[in-house]
Amino acid sequence: MKRYSKSKEKLQAWKARFKSQLVSYSYKFNPWLAQKIKEQIKVEAKVKFFQNHLADLTAAPDTDGRNSFPPQTTNEGLEIIKLARELLGASYDLSGENIICFLSSASGAAEVVLSSCTHNLDSKRKILATNFGAFSERTVRLAVSLGLPLKIIKLPYGTAPLFENLVKEIDTHTHLITFTHLETGTAQELQPKELISKITDYCRRKKITQPIIAIDTTSSKGTINFQNYEEIPLVVYSGTLKTCGSPLMSFVAANDKALEKIISLRWEYHQKKYPLPYYFDLLREFSFQSPDKFFTLAANIINLSEDELKLKLKSLAYHVAPGKSYGRANFTQSVYPYFSLGQKLLQRYKEAAKIGHPKTKEKLQETAELLLKTQRNILTNFRNIGFQALNFQPYGTIPSQSSMLNAYVLPEGINGEELKEFLRFQKGVICGLGYNGAAPQDWEDNVHPRVKKAADILRLNNYQTMSNFSEALKQSERLLAGVSEFMQEKYAQRPFRKMLKENKKQALRQLKLEKKRIENNNV
Repeated sequence: MKRYSKSKEKLQAWKARFKSQLVSYSYKFNPWLAQKIKEQIKVEAKVKFFQNHLADLTAAPDTDGRNSFPPQTTNEGLEIIKLARELLGASYDLSGENIICFLSSASGAAEVVLSSCTHNLDSKRKILATNFGAFSERTVRLAVSLGLPLKIIKLPYGTAPLFENLVKEIDTHTHLITFTHLETGTAQELQPKELISKITDYCRRKKITQPIIAIDTTSSKGTINFQNYEEIPLVVYSGTLKTCGSPLMSFVAANDKALEKIISLRWEYHQKKYPLPYYFDLLREFSFQSPDKFFTLAANIINLSEDELKLKLKSLAYHVAPGKSYGRANFTQSVYPYFSLGQKLLQRYKEAAKIGHPKTKEKLQETAELLLKTQRNILTNFRNIGFQALNFQPYGTIPSQSSMLNAYVLPEGINGEELKEFLRFQKGVICGLGYNGAAPQDWEDNVHPRVKKAADILRLNNYQTMSNFSEALKQSERLLAGVSEFMQEKYAQRPFRKMLKENKKQALRQLKLEKKRIENNNV
Protein backbone atom coordinates (compact mmCIF):
# COMPACT_ATOMS: atom_id res chain seq x y z
CA MET A 1 0.00 0.00 0.00
CA LYS A 2 2.85 2.36 0.94
CA ARG A 3 4.68 1.51 -2.29
CA TYR A 4 1.52 2.28 -4.27
CA SER A 5 0.98 5.66 -2.58
CA LYS A 6 4.63 6.62 -3.15
CA SER A 7 4.35 5.67 -6.82
CA LYS A 8 1.19 7.75 -7.11
CA GLU A 9 2.92 10.76 -5.53
CA LYS A 10 5.88 10.36 -7.93
CA LEU A 11 3.52 10.19 -10.90
CA GLN A 12 1.73 13.38 -9.82
CA ALA A 13 5.06 15.17 -9.27
CA TRP A 14 6.26 14.04 -12.72
CA LYS A 15 3.04 15.32 -14.33
CA ALA A 16 3.48 18.71 -12.64
CA ARG A 17 7.11 18.98 -13.86
CA PHE A 18 6.08 17.91 -17.36
CA LYS A 19 3.37 20.60 -17.54
CA SER A 20 5.81 23.23 -16.27
CA GLN A 21 8.42 22.27 -18.90
CA LEU A 22 5.73 22.10 -21.58
CA VAL A 23 4.73 25.69 -20.77
CA SER A 24 8.33 26.94 -21.02
CA TYR A 25 8.93 25.13 -24.36
CA SER A 26 5.57 26.27 -25.73
CA TYR A 27 6.40 29.92 -25.05
CA LYS A 28 9.23 29.59 -27.59
CA PHE A 29 7.28 27.75 -30.29
CA ASN A 30 3.54 28.23 -29.58
CA PRO A 31 2.52 31.06 -27.18
CA TRP A 32 -1.20 30.29 -27.69
CA LEU A 33 -0.72 26.67 -26.50
CA ALA A 34 1.34 27.89 -23.54
CA GLN A 35 -1.47 30.22 -22.48
CA LYS A 36 -4.04 27.39 -22.74
CA ILE A 37 -1.89 25.09 -20.61
CA LYS A 38 -1.46 27.81 -17.98
CA GLU A 39 -5.22 28.33 -17.84
CA GLN A 40 -5.78 24.59 -17.41
CA ILE A 41 -3.25 24.46 -14.54
CA LYS A 42 -5.02 27.38 -12.88
CA VAL A 43 -8.44 25.74 -13.23
CA GLU A 44 -7.14 22.45 -11.78
CA ALA A 45 -5.59 24.31 -8.85
CA LYS A 46 -8.81 26.24 -8.31
CA VAL A 47 -10.88 23.04 -8.21
CA LYS A 48 -8.42 21.44 -5.79
CA PHE A 49 -8.48 24.53 -3.56
CA PHE A 50 -12.26 24.56 -3.37
CA GLN A 51 -12.45 20.80 -2.71
CA ASN A 52 -10.02 21.22 0.18
CA HIS A 53 -11.94 24.27 1.39
CA LEU A 54 -15.24 22.34 1.48
CA ALA A 55 -13.50 19.47 3.25
CA ASP A 56 -12.25 21.91 5.90
CA LEU A 57 -15.75 23.30 6.35
CA THR A 58 -17.29 19.85 6.73
CA ALA A 59 -14.65 18.85 9.26
CA ALA A 60 -15.13 22.00 11.36
CA PRO A 61 -14.35 21.58 15.10
CA ASP A 62 -17.29 20.63 17.27
CA THR A 63 -17.74 24.06 18.87
CA ASP A 64 -21.50 24.34 18.44
CA GLY A 65 -22.57 20.73 18.88
CA ARG A 66 -23.16 19.98 15.20
CA ASN A 67 -20.81 17.02 14.84
CA SER A 68 -22.00 15.47 18.10
CA PHE A 69 -25.50 15.06 16.64
CA PRO A 70 -26.08 11.55 15.18
CA PRO A 71 -25.47 11.49 11.39
CA GLN A 72 -28.83 9.73 10.92
CA THR A 73 -32.08 11.22 12.09
CA THR A 74 -35.70 10.22 11.80
CA ASN A 75 -37.26 9.99 8.38
CA GLU A 76 -39.91 12.40 9.60
CA GLY A 77 -37.30 14.95 10.64
CA LEU A 78 -35.55 14.80 7.27
CA GLU A 79 -38.85 15.01 5.42
CA ILE A 80 -39.88 18.09 7.43
CA ILE A 81 -36.63 19.88 6.64
CA LYS A 82 -36.82 18.85 3.00
CA LEU A 83 -40.44 20.00 2.74
CA ALA A 84 -39.74 23.39 4.31
CA ARG A 85 -36.77 24.06 2.01
CA GLU A 86 -38.62 22.80 -1.07
CA LEU A 87 -41.64 24.99 -0.34
CA LEU A 88 -39.42 28.01 0.26
CA GLY A 89 -37.63 27.24 -2.99
CA ALA A 90 -40.91 26.71 -4.87
CA SER A 91 -42.12 30.15 -3.83
CA TYR A 92 -39.03 31.57 -5.59
CA ASP A 93 -39.10 28.97 -8.41
CA LEU A 94 -35.74 27.65 -7.21
CA SER A 95 -34.39 24.28 -6.08
CA GLY A 96 -34.75 23.64 -2.35
CA GLU A 97 -31.03 22.82 -2.26
CA ASN A 98 -30.35 26.49 -3.05
CA ILE A 99 -32.15 27.59 0.13
CA ILE A 100 -29.81 27.97 3.11
CA CYS A 101 -31.55 28.42 6.49
CA PHE A 102 -30.31 30.16 9.63
CA LEU A 103 -31.66 30.57 13.14
CA SER A 104 -31.93 34.37 13.22
CA SER A 105 -34.10 37.24 12.11
CA ALA A 106 -33.88 38.70 8.60
CA SER A 107 -31.12 41.00 9.93
CA GLY A 108 -28.98 37.89 10.37
CA ALA A 109 -29.71 36.88 6.77
CA ALA A 110 -28.64 40.35 5.61
CA GLU A 111 -25.32 39.93 7.43
CA VAL A 112 -24.87 36.49 5.84
CA VAL A 113 -25.24 37.97 2.36
CA LEU A 114 -23.04 41.03 2.92
CA SER A 115 -20.19 39.15 4.60
CA SER A 116 -20.25 36.08 2.33
CA CYS A 117 -20.42 38.10 -0.90
CA THR A 118 -17.52 40.36 0.08
CA HIS A 119 -15.06 38.12 1.97
CA ASN A 120 -11.53 38.71 0.61
CA LEU A 121 -12.88 41.38 -1.75
CA ASP A 122 -10.29 43.46 -3.58
CA SER A 123 -10.16 46.99 -2.13
CA LYS A 124 -10.71 48.42 -5.63
CA ARG A 125 -14.16 46.82 -5.82
CA LYS A 126 -17.25 48.50 -4.35
CA ILE A 127 -20.82 47.89 -3.20
CA LEU A 128 -23.77 50.01 -4.34
CA ALA A 129 -26.44 50.20 -1.63
CA THR A 130 -29.77 51.86 -2.39
CA ASN A 131 -31.30 53.61 0.62
CA PHE A 132 -34.98 54.53 0.48
CA GLY A 133 -36.42 53.29 3.77
CA ALA A 134 -35.94 51.45 7.07
CA PHE A 135 -34.96 48.05 5.64
CA SER A 136 -32.47 49.45 3.15
CA GLU A 137 -31.09 51.65 5.95
CA ARG A 138 -30.46 48.44 7.92
CA THR A 139 -28.44 47.02 5.01
CA VAL A 140 -26.37 50.22 4.84
CA ARG A 141 -25.65 50.13 8.58
CA LEU A 142 -24.61 46.49 8.42
CA ALA A 143 -22.27 47.21 5.50
CA VAL A 144 -20.73 50.14 7.40
CA SER A 145 -20.26 48.00 10.54
CA LEU A 146 -18.44 45.38 8.43
CA GLY A 147 -16.16 48.09 7.02
CA LEU A 148 -17.10 47.37 3.41
CA PRO A 149 -16.25 49.70 0.48
CA LEU A 150 -19.65 51.31 0.14
CA LYS A 151 -21.33 53.77 -2.20
CA ILE A 152 -24.74 54.78 -0.80
CA ILE A 153 -27.42 55.90 -3.25
CA LYS A 154 -29.97 57.81 -1.18
CA LEU A 155 -33.29 58.26 -2.96
CA PRO A 156 -36.08 60.81 -2.51
CA TYR A 157 -38.56 59.95 0.22
CA GLY A 158 -41.58 58.06 -1.08
CA THR A 159 -39.86 56.71 -4.22
CA ALA A 160 -38.43 53.34 -5.27
CA PRO A 161 -35.08 52.81 -7.09
CA LEU A 162 -35.01 53.24 -10.85
CA PHE A 163 -32.22 52.42 -13.31
CA GLU A 164 -31.61 56.14 -13.80
CA ASN A 165 -30.62 56.41 -10.11
CA LEU A 166 -27.88 53.79 -10.54
CA VAL A 167 -26.46 54.08 -14.05
CA LYS A 168 -23.82 56.72 -13.20
CA GLU A 169 -22.37 54.57 -10.42
CA ILE A 170 -22.18 51.18 -12.19
CA ASP A 171 -18.68 50.54 -13.54
CA THR A 172 -16.00 47.82 -13.73
CA HIS A 173 -15.44 48.05 -9.95
CA THR A 174 -19.07 47.36 -9.01
CA HIS A 175 -19.18 43.99 -7.25
CA LEU A 176 -22.55 43.97 -5.44
CA ILE A 177 -25.79 45.99 -5.67
CA THR A 178 -28.30 45.80 -2.80
CA PHE A 179 -32.03 46.51 -2.96
CA THR A 180 -35.09 46.18 -0.75
CA HIS A 181 -38.13 44.79 -2.55
CA LEU A 182 -40.80 46.40 -0.36
CA GLU A 183 -40.14 49.29 2.02
CA THR A 184 -42.54 49.32 4.96
CA GLY A 185 -41.86 52.95 5.87
CA THR A 186 -43.19 54.38 2.61
CA ALA A 187 -44.93 51.33 1.09
CA GLN A 188 -42.75 51.62 -2.02
CA GLU A 189 -42.15 48.51 -4.12
CA LEU A 190 -39.17 47.72 -6.35
CA GLN A 191 -39.82 46.54 -9.93
CA PRO A 192 -36.99 43.96 -10.04
CA LYS A 193 -37.58 42.40 -13.46
CA GLU A 194 -37.44 45.71 -15.33
CA LEU A 195 -34.61 47.13 -13.20
CA ILE A 196 -32.34 44.06 -13.31
CA SER A 197 -32.93 43.67 -17.05
CA LYS A 198 -31.71 47.25 -17.63
CA ILE A 199 -28.66 46.70 -15.38
CA THR A 200 -27.78 43.51 -17.30
CA ASP A 201 -28.15 45.18 -20.71
CA TYR A 202 -26.01 48.11 -19.57
CA CYS A 203 -23.25 45.79 -18.26
CA ARG A 204 -23.30 43.83 -21.53
CA ARG A 205 -23.01 46.99 -23.66
CA LYS A 206 -20.22 48.44 -21.53
CA LYS A 207 -18.47 45.04 -21.22
CA ILE A 208 -18.73 45.19 -17.44
CA THR A 209 -18.80 42.00 -15.35
CA GLN A 210 -22.35 41.46 -14.08
CA PRO A 211 -22.41 42.38 -10.35
CA ILE A 212 -24.19 40.23 -7.77
CA ILE A 213 -27.74 41.48 -7.13
CA ALA A 214 -28.91 41.10 -3.51
CA ILE A 215 -32.58 41.74 -2.67
CA ASP A 216 -34.09 42.02 0.81
CA THR A 217 -37.57 40.44 0.71
CA THR A 218 -38.33 40.66 4.43
CA SER A 219 -41.78 42.09 3.71
CA SER A 220 -42.44 40.30 0.43
CA LYS A 221 -41.31 36.68 0.43
CA GLY A 222 -41.97 34.71 -2.75
CA THR A 223 -42.27 37.71 -5.05
CA ILE A 224 -39.01 37.07 -6.95
CA ASN A 225 -39.08 34.39 -9.66
CA PHE A 226 -35.52 33.06 -10.09
CA GLN A 227 -36.38 31.56 -13.49
CA ASN A 228 -36.33 35.12 -14.86
CA TYR A 229 -32.72 35.60 -13.74
CA GLU A 230 -30.91 32.33 -14.56
CA GLU A 231 -27.90 34.11 -16.10
CA ILE A 232 -27.59 36.70 -13.33
CA PRO A 233 -25.89 36.14 -9.95
CA LEU A 234 -28.92 36.73 -7.71
CA VAL A 235 -29.22 36.41 -3.92
CA VAL A 236 -32.50 36.95 -2.07
CA TYR A 237 -32.89 36.89 1.72
CA SER A 238 -35.75 37.08 4.19
CA GLY A 239 -37.07 35.98 7.57
CA THR A 240 -39.91 33.54 8.09
CA LEU A 241 -41.88 35.36 10.81
CA LYS A 242 -43.30 38.28 8.84
CA THR A 243 -44.28 36.56 5.63
CA CYS A 244 -44.64 32.90 6.66
CA GLY A 245 -46.05 33.23 10.17
CA SER A 246 -43.35 30.90 11.54
CA PRO A 247 -40.80 32.37 13.96
CA LEU A 248 -37.08 31.86 14.55
CA MET A 249 -35.80 31.33 11.01
CA SER A 250 -34.22 33.34 8.24
CA PHE A 251 -33.05 32.08 4.89
CA VAL A 252 -30.91 32.97 1.90
CA ALA A 253 -31.90 31.91 -1.61
CA ALA A 254 -28.93 31.96 -3.99
CA ASN A 255 -28.87 30.74 -7.58
CA ASP A 256 -25.92 28.81 -9.04
CA LYS A 257 -24.43 31.91 -10.67
CA ALA A 258 -24.27 33.71 -7.30
CA LEU A 259 -22.72 30.69 -5.56
CA GLU A 260 -20.10 30.44 -8.31
CA LYS A 261 -19.13 34.10 -7.81
CA ILE A 262 -18.89 33.69 -4.03
CA ILE A 263 -16.72 30.57 -4.48
CA SER A 264 -14.44 32.22 -7.05
CA LEU A 265 -14.04 35.24 -4.78
CA ARG A 266 -12.63 33.02 -2.04
CA TRP A 267 -10.20 31.48 -4.50
CA GLU A 268 -9.08 34.75 -6.02
CA TYR A 269 -7.80 36.48 -2.87
CA HIS A 270 -6.26 34.73 0.11
CA GLN A 271 -5.84 37.65 2.49
CA LYS A 272 -8.70 38.09 4.97
CA LYS A 273 -9.43 41.71 4.29
CA TYR A 274 -13.08 41.79 5.41
CA PRO A 275 -14.41 39.80 8.37
CA LEU A 276 -16.29 36.55 7.85
CA PRO A 277 -18.52 35.43 10.75
CA TYR A 278 -18.31 31.81 11.89
CA TYR A 279 -22.05 31.10 11.77
CA PHE A 280 -23.12 33.59 9.10
CA ASP A 281 -20.95 32.01 6.40
CA LEU A 282 -23.02 31.10 3.34
CA LEU A 283 -20.62 28.52 1.87
CA ARG A 284 -20.04 26.86 5.22
CA GLU A 285 -23.77 26.49 5.85
CA PHE A 286 -24.28 25.37 2.24
CA SER A 287 -21.89 22.47 2.87
CA PHE A 288 -23.67 21.56 6.12
CA GLN A 289 -27.13 21.68 4.56
CA SER A 290 -26.42 19.34 1.65
CA PRO A 291 -29.17 16.78 0.90
CA ASP A 292 -27.36 13.84 2.56
CA LYS A 293 -26.63 15.62 5.85
CA PHE A 294 -28.58 16.86 8.80
CA PHE A 295 -27.50 19.08 11.65
CA THR A 296 -29.34 20.43 14.62
CA LEU A 297 -30.16 24.12 14.74
CA ALA A 298 -29.82 25.61 18.21
CA ALA A 299 -33.44 26.69 18.63
CA ASN A 300 -35.11 27.96 21.77
CA ILE A 301 -38.74 26.83 21.80
CA ILE A 302 -39.61 29.41 24.47
CA ASN A 303 -39.39 32.05 21.74
CA LEU A 304 -42.06 30.36 19.64
CA SER A 305 -45.29 32.30 19.46
CA GLU A 306 -48.02 31.33 21.92
CA ASP A 307 -50.61 30.65 19.22
CA GLU A 308 -48.36 28.25 17.33
CA LEU A 309 -47.47 26.38 20.51
CA LYS A 310 -51.16 25.91 21.32
CA LEU A 311 -51.82 24.46 17.86
CA LYS A 312 -49.04 21.88 18.02
CA LEU A 313 -48.55 21.48 21.79
CA LYS A 314 -49.56 17.80 22.05
CA SER A 315 -47.32 16.71 19.21
CA LEU A 316 -44.47 18.94 20.34
CA ALA A 317 -44.66 17.76 23.96
CA TYR A 318 -44.32 14.15 22.80
CA HIS A 319 -41.37 14.82 20.53
CA VAL A 320 -39.24 16.82 22.99
CA ALA A 321 -40.06 14.80 26.14
CA PRO A 322 -36.90 13.44 27.86
CA GLY A 323 -36.12 9.85 26.91
CA LYS A 324 -38.64 9.74 24.09
CA SER A 325 -37.36 8.75 20.69
CA TYR A 326 -38.93 8.73 17.27
CA GLY A 327 -37.21 6.20 15.06
CA ARG A 328 -33.43 6.12 15.41
CA ALA A 329 -32.85 9.56 16.90
CA ASN A 330 -34.60 12.14 19.04
CA PHE A 331 -36.97 14.47 17.21
CA THR A 332 -35.40 17.62 18.66
CA GLN A 333 -37.06 20.98 19.10
CA SER A 334 -34.66 22.35 16.49
CA VAL A 335 -36.74 20.64 13.78
CA TYR A 336 -39.85 22.44 14.99
CA PRO A 337 -39.32 25.74 13.12
CA TYR A 338 -39.08 23.74 9.88
CA PHE A 339 -42.22 21.82 10.79
CA SER A 340 -44.13 25.02 11.52
CA LEU A 341 -42.84 26.67 8.35
CA GLY A 342 -43.69 23.65 6.21
CA GLN A 343 -47.23 23.56 7.58
CA LYS A 344 -47.76 27.27 6.92
CA LEU A 345 -46.49 27.11 3.35
CA LEU A 346 -48.30 23.88 2.58
CA GLN A 347 -51.54 25.52 3.68
CA ARG A 348 -51.21 28.05 0.87
CA TYR A 349 -50.61 25.43 -1.79
CA LYS A 350 -53.59 23.36 -0.64
CA GLU A 351 -55.76 26.46 -0.76
CA ALA A 352 -54.61 27.09 -4.32
CA ALA A 353 -55.21 23.47 -5.32
CA LYS A 354 -58.88 23.66 -4.27
CA ILE A 355 -59.77 26.12 -7.02
CA GLY A 356 -57.97 24.44 -9.91
CA HIS A 357 -56.99 21.07 -11.28
CA PRO A 358 -53.19 21.20 -11.36
CA LYS A 359 -51.55 18.01 -12.62
CA THR A 360 -47.96 19.08 -12.11
CA LYS A 361 -45.93 20.98 -9.55
CA GLU A 362 -45.48 23.84 -12.02
CA LYS A 363 -49.23 24.12 -12.54
CA LEU A 364 -49.81 24.13 -8.79
CA GLN A 365 -47.26 26.91 -8.39
CA GLU A 366 -48.88 28.92 -11.19
CA THR A 367 -52.33 28.47 -9.64
CA ALA A 368 -51.03 29.47 -6.21
CA GLU A 369 -49.43 32.63 -7.59
CA LEU A 370 -52.62 33.62 -9.43
CA LEU A 371 -54.74 33.05 -6.35
CA LEU A 372 -52.41 34.94 -4.03
CA LYS A 373 -52.12 37.84 -6.48
CA THR A 374 -55.93 38.02 -6.76
CA GLN A 375 -56.33 37.92 -2.99
CA ARG A 376 -53.72 40.64 -2.52
CA ASN A 377 -55.43 42.95 -5.02
CA ILE A 378 -58.89 42.43 -3.48
CA LEU A 379 -57.66 42.95 0.08
CA THR A 380 -55.69 46.04 -0.89
CA ASN A 381 -58.70 47.63 -2.59
CA PHE A 382 -60.98 46.67 0.31
CA ARG A 383 -58.74 48.28 2.91
CA ASN A 384 -57.87 51.35 0.84
CA ILE A 385 -61.53 52.12 0.05
CA GLY A 386 -62.42 51.79 3.73
CA PHE A 387 -59.63 54.06 4.95
CA GLN A 388 -60.27 56.65 2.25
CA ALA A 389 -63.92 56.75 3.38
CA LEU A 390 -62.53 57.76 6.79
CA ASN A 391 -60.44 60.49 5.11
CA PHE A 392 -57.12 58.60 5.38
CA GLN A 393 -55.12 59.20 2.20
CA PRO A 394 -52.65 56.59 0.87
CA TYR A 395 -49.13 57.87 1.44
CA GLY A 396 -46.31 58.01 -1.07
CA THR A 397 -45.63 59.25 -4.56
CA ILE A 398 -46.99 55.88 -5.77
CA PRO A 399 -49.67 54.45 -3.41
CA SER A 400 -48.88 50.97 -2.08
CA GLN A 401 -50.43 47.99 -3.88
CA SER A 402 -49.42 45.51 -1.18
CA SER A 403 -51.94 43.59 0.92
CA MET A 404 -49.27 43.11 3.59
CA LEU A 405 -48.45 46.76 4.06
CA ASN A 406 -50.18 50.12 3.83
CA ALA A 407 -49.09 53.65 4.65
CA TYR A 408 -51.67 56.41 5.18
CA VAL A 409 -51.66 60.11 5.98
CA LEU A 410 -53.81 60.77 9.06
CA PRO A 411 -56.84 63.09 8.73
CA GLU A 412 -56.39 66.66 9.92
CA GLY A 413 -56.60 66.96 13.72
CA ILE A 414 -56.24 63.24 14.50
CA ASN A 415 -53.83 62.41 17.33
CA GLY A 416 -51.53 59.72 15.96
CA GLU A 417 -50.38 58.48 19.38
CA GLU A 418 -53.99 57.93 20.53
CA LEU A 419 -54.81 56.01 17.35
CA LYS A 420 -51.63 53.94 17.70
CA GLU A 421 -52.57 53.06 21.30
CA PHE A 422 -56.01 51.95 20.11
CA LEU A 423 -54.57 49.83 17.27
CA ARG A 424 -52.18 48.08 19.66
CA PHE A 425 -55.05 45.83 20.74
CA GLN A 426 -56.28 44.96 17.24
CA LYS A 427 -55.55 41.37 16.13
CA GLY A 428 -53.54 40.57 13.02
CA VAL A 429 -52.12 44.06 12.55
CA ILE A 430 -49.03 45.89 13.75
CA CYS A 431 -48.90 49.64 13.36
CA GLY A 432 -46.25 52.30 13.50
CA LEU A 433 -46.07 56.05 13.16
CA GLY A 434 -43.77 58.09 11.01
CA TYR A 435 -40.56 57.06 9.33
CA ASN A 436 -38.15 55.25 11.63
CA GLY A 437 -39.57 57.24 14.53
CA ALA A 438 -38.25 60.56 13.22
CA ALA A 439 -39.24 63.13 10.62
CA PRO A 440 -37.35 62.62 7.33
CA GLN A 441 -35.48 65.93 7.26
CA ASP A 442 -33.53 65.04 4.11
CA TRP A 443 -36.76 64.60 2.14
CA GLU A 444 -38.78 67.68 3.17
CA ASP A 445 -39.55 68.65 -0.44
CA ASN A 446 -41.20 65.30 -1.12
CA VAL A 447 -43.38 65.10 2.00
CA HIS A 448 -47.18 65.13 1.60
CA PRO A 449 -48.66 68.63 2.24
CA ARG A 450 -50.71 67.32 5.17
CA VAL A 451 -47.66 65.79 6.87
CA LYS A 452 -46.22 68.30 9.32
CA LYS A 453 -44.44 65.74 11.49
CA ALA A 454 -43.53 62.05 11.29
CA ALA A 455 -46.47 61.06 13.51
CA ASP A 456 -48.88 62.14 10.74
CA ILE A 457 -48.02 58.94 8.83
CA LEU A 458 -49.68 55.67 9.87
CA ARG A 459 -48.05 52.38 8.79
CA LEU A 460 -50.06 49.16 9.01
CA ASN A 461 -48.61 45.66 8.57
CA ASN A 462 -51.15 42.83 8.31
CA TYR A 463 -49.47 39.46 8.80
CA GLN A 464 -52.46 37.18 8.16
CA THR A 465 -53.21 38.21 4.60
CA MET A 466 -50.86 35.76 2.91
CA SER A 467 -52.00 32.54 4.63
CA ASN A 468 -55.79 32.74 4.98
CA PHE A 469 -57.88 35.07 2.83
CA SER A 470 -61.23 34.74 4.62
CA GLU A 471 -59.65 35.40 8.01
CA ALA A 472 -57.68 38.32 6.57
CA LEU A 473 -60.89 39.83 5.17
CA LYS A 474 -62.61 39.47 8.54
CA GLN A 475 -59.66 41.06 10.31
CA SER A 476 -59.61 43.94 7.84
CA GLU A 477 -63.35 44.42 8.39
CA ARG A 478 -62.90 44.42 12.19
CA LEU A 479 -59.98 46.80 11.87
CA LEU A 480 -61.92 49.31 9.76
CA ALA A 481 -65.00 49.04 11.99
CA GLY A 482 -62.82 49.61 15.05
CA VAL A 483 -61.11 52.65 13.53
CA SER A 484 -64.55 54.00 12.56
CA GLU A 485 -65.81 53.65 16.14
CA PHE A 486 -62.61 55.25 17.43
CA MET A 487 -63.08 58.22 15.08
CA GLN A 488 -66.75 58.53 16.04
CA GLU A 489 -66.05 58.41 19.77
CA LYS A 490 -62.98 60.64 19.82
CA TYR A 491 -63.66 63.02 16.96
CA ALA A 492 -67.41 62.72 16.28
CA GLN A 493 -66.80 61.26 12.81
CA ARG A 494 -69.78 59.65 11.08
CA PRO A 495 -70.00 55.84 11.27
CA PHE A 496 -69.75 53.94 7.99
CA ARG A 497 -70.70 50.35 8.93
CA LYS A 498 -73.29 50.13 6.13
CA MET A 499 -70.76 51.16 3.51
CA LEU A 500 -68.23 48.69 4.97
CA LYS A 501 -70.73 45.81 4.75
CA GLU A 502 -71.47 46.56 1.08
CA ASN A 503 -67.76 46.90 0.38
CA LYS A 504 -67.15 43.41 1.86
CA LYS A 505 -69.91 41.87 -0.29
CA GLN A 506 -68.34 43.42 -3.36
CA ALA A 507 -64.90 42.03 -2.40
CA LEU A 508 -66.31 38.50 -1.96
CA ARG A 509 -68.15 38.70 -5.29
CA GLN A 510 -64.94 39.80 -6.98
CA LEU A 511 -63.00 36.89 -5.45
CA LYS A 512 -65.65 34.38 -6.56
CA LEU A 513 -65.45 35.63 -10.16
CA GLU A 514 -61.63 35.56 -10.11
CA LYS A 515 -61.61 31.99 -8.71
CA LYS A 516 -63.88 30.84 -11.55
CA ARG A 517 -61.64 32.52 -14.11
CA ILE A 518 -58.50 30.88 -12.67
CA GLU A 519 -60.24 27.49 -12.48
CA ASN A 520 -61.32 27.70 -16.14
CA ASN A 521 -57.78 28.60 -17.20
CA ASN A 522 -56.33 25.59 -15.34
CA VAL A 523 -58.77 22.89 -16.47
